[in-house]
Amino acid sequence: MGVKLAAVQVGAVFQFANGPRRVVSLTEPVGNGFSVVWEYADGKVRAGRAGGEQWITYFRREAVKQIPDKWRLEVGYVELKGSGRKVPTCREPVQVSLSTKTPAKWAFVDQETGQVWSHDGKDFHRLTPAQLRELADLVEETASTAKLDQVEMAI
Repeated sequence: MGVKLAAVQVGAVFQFANGPRRVVSLTEPVGNGFSVVWEYADGKVRAGRAGGEQWITYFRREAVKQIPDKWRLEVGYVELKGSGRKVPTCREPVQVSLSTKTPAKWAFVDQETGQVWSHDGKDFHRLTPAQLRELADLVEETASTAKLDQVEMAI
């Protein structure tokens, strides 16, 4: 085997014959027989794909060695409120911009803290309880529509 089982963790990077691979996730249940979901750490597309999924036995066998992740902008992870899903944290602040003539129609959700904000063109303001209820109704309606769309696509 090329690498130890304990080394195969989310975020770890390994050298393979065709390029560096970063572990994105591990399928459940983690143990014997799980799969590794990976992406090319350098961001290049090879053979028409940017990543894949591979059974742990083959992943470990084909991995040459674990290497430092010099391509990664992220340095850690934060856990999202509610879902518990983890998302990467970048080394430096990232400027995110949105151009609109109607800034008050947008809602900005901090999924780590649960805070919801809007912008009036000059400043950010936290949504009031009434605005949060309106937003929750909209999100619920959108989620229901998305479920219907998925059902229709499956038919």
